[in-house]
Order: sequence, then structure tokens, then C-alpha cells
Amino acid sequence: MTKSKFAPDFTSKHVLSIWWALLWRGVVYGIPAGFVLGAIIGIVIATLERPDLLEVVGAMLGTIVYVPISLMVTTVVLKKRYRSFSISLSPHESAS
Repeated sequence: MTKSKFAPDFTSKHVLSIWWALLWRGVVYGIPAGFVLGAIIGIVIATLERPDLLEVVGAMLGTIVYVPISLMVTTVVLKKRYRSFSISLSPHESAS
């Protein structure tokens, strides 16, 4: 693979910066969303007197909420300007 000034190799510092940006944003947005969703589901299931549904419904709705939050966090992290670099997308060179 040839090096380019537009696509330098990632160092462990770059990877760690991206990982940390994903992790803390996921926690900051995921915990409150999970808490609110869990409280609502808990109240609804307690009202219906169906504790047997709690685990299955909680897992399904947790996954449903996780997907848009993770997509939002990933979008923010990809657009972020880091201290010494930024992430950009570029098309592959045509193979001819």
C-alpha cells in the first residue's frame, strides 16, 4: 500500500482517540436513554402485571434504541476535528 499525504497510516494514538470519542459519547447518550426506556418499560409491564415479559421486551427495545444512538455517535465522531487529525472519506482509485 502506498502512502499518501491525504491518507497517512493510523497510529495507536489516532485509534485510541477515535475509540475514546466513541466510548464516552456512547455512555453519555446511552445511559440516560437506557434509564428512561427502562423506567417506562418497567412501569408499563408492572401495570400489565406481566413480569415474565420484562426481560424479552427490555432486550428488544434496548436494541431498537441502541441502533439510532450508535449511528448518531458514529456520525459525530467521524465528523469531529481531532487535535492533530481529522477523518475524511475519499473514493478508491479506479483499478485499471
